[in-house]
Amino acid sequence: MVKWLHSHDNGEEEVYVAARILLFGRLSDNENDSIPPKIVAVIHSLIDFHTPQDSLLFFAKGDSLDEGGPDIVDATAIEETAFVLPCVKDQGDDFPTSHDTANYFIVFPPCSEWKNIWYALSSL
Repeated sequence: MVKWLHSHDNGEEEVYVAARILLFGRLSDNENDSIPPKIVAVIHSLIDFHTPQDSLLFFAKGDSLDEGGPDIVDATAIEETAFVLPCVKDQGDDFPTSHDTANYFIVFPPCSEWKNIWYALSSL
């Protein structure tokens, strides 16, 4: 989950958006040796910071990748773990077999919350 500042009519607010981490980079070539190296991440965010529930997997959220493409963020903007995996949006869709064909992703909750999912299923 990546922290972004979202601007709206009432000002700004911090929002958390699920994103795929593509790579990390260390920027260290500075003219001033007193400036420490900076760690950045190349990410590709999902579109919505209020990700809707997936229609098939009720315990996960589903969304598409932001068409703006990848972004470079300071690594400190990564706030918490999310599992962002390619999936099908509707039951009849073919499962994506490559990065190019993946256009819908599900966001699984952190492992620490999985016990609650299975507990809720067992009580149905």
